[in-house]
Amino acid sequence: MAGWGTTVESMADKVLRAMTGFYQHEFATTAGSMSAVATSVALTAGHAAAMGLGIGDGVEIGSEQQLITAVSTDTLTLTRSWNGTTAATHASSSLLYTSHAADE
Repeated sequence: MAGWGTTVESMADKVLRAMTGFYQHEFATTAGSMSAVATSVALTAGHAAAMGLGIGDGVEIGSEQQLITAVSTDTLTLTRSWNGTTAATHASSSLLYTSHAADE
């Protein structure tokens, strides 16, 4: 299809945007596992800066949305269960996505 790009990620973003009004913009990987009650997570070295993550940004790991309340190099402090989602455990190397409104 013309205009749909050539990568699976590009196609997935376009489908998600069409269905929800949001798209997953960028992703990082977690450097360690995260329990359902943990309030911080370490990312793979360099990922926080590369993504430009900061206080007030929303992120998603699995189906759980989280709000960043502090950043220290590649460690994020988070408010868990954001937007009514449920806190869950997350394995090491989980994908962490930022989400942006489709009109951005």
